[in-house]
Amino acid sequence: MKLYNTLLRFAFLLALMAMALPGASAVNAQPQSEAQIVFLHLRMKSDTLALVKSALRPGRVKQRRLVEKSGGIYYEVISASGKSLWQGVTDDPSQQRLEYEDPDHPGELKIKYVELNEAEFTLRIPFKPAMHRLELYRIAPAAPVSGRQKVARQLIGSVPL
Repeated sequence: MKLYNTLLRFAFLLALMAMALPGASAVNAQPQSEAQIVFLHLRMKSDTLALVKSALRPGRVKQRRLVEKSGGIYYEVISASGKSLWQGVTDDPSQQRLEYEDPDHPGELKIKYVELNEAEFTLRIPFKPAMHRLELYRIAPAAPVSGRQKVARQLIGSVPL
């Protein structure tokens, strides 16, 4: 019981100290910056790109490590002056992965990739007032240079934002 009371007092003191910090009051509990996310719902049909719908919501997009691998899609948000504002990589939505049980070996899975003529997908991008257009590139293998596999980007299309 004595330990419980000591822990309770310690927690109360921590709460008081946290409230004494600048900007920690209940009135200022809102995020300091009003970060927003743009959700872009896109349709890709035979390598033709179209914006279906876009929505702006509060939140933050976590920056992921940019790893360009063959078979993926690289995207970049460009300003009117041509400056890159955001880039990312996603799986190619026109490539659907199917898994099924091998009829000759029950319990084992087989994997098959099917190319779709039409695919819809959504990208999450942090809102920036200077956003002008979105460019998408297919990532294809390129000739290896000095033993390292390189990738090449092939433009799929551009969408005005």
